[in-house]
Amino acid sequence: MDVLARGQVLGHVRNDVPLRRLRSLVFGPMEHVLWDATLARRRLSQTQIETTANKLVDVLWAALQPPDAKLAALTQFRQDVEEASRRYEATSAGSKPAD
Repeated sequence: MDVLARGQVLGHVRNDVPLRRLRSLVFGPMEHVLWDATLARRRLSQTQIETTANKLVDVLWAALQPPDAKLAALTQFRQDVEEASRRYEATSAGSKPAD
């Protein structure tokens, strides 16, 4: 967890998720891959191990990255505009004269 904590301090790892959950996020998939190989009683080749490790790293690294601040701001802006539009439409609908 020390590596994850240092990553959070440096801004390389998201800090909106508790360290214990991040640890589970990292070790859980590795455990499942190992259990699959163990229960199937099959030996993985070095190439299979490297391929699996690289795929896990790709998925995990994307999940561990801090959210993009610009994207988060745009998402919030979109939500704010949608909410303002809904309120405006609700207000406008209530003030229209009846036909």
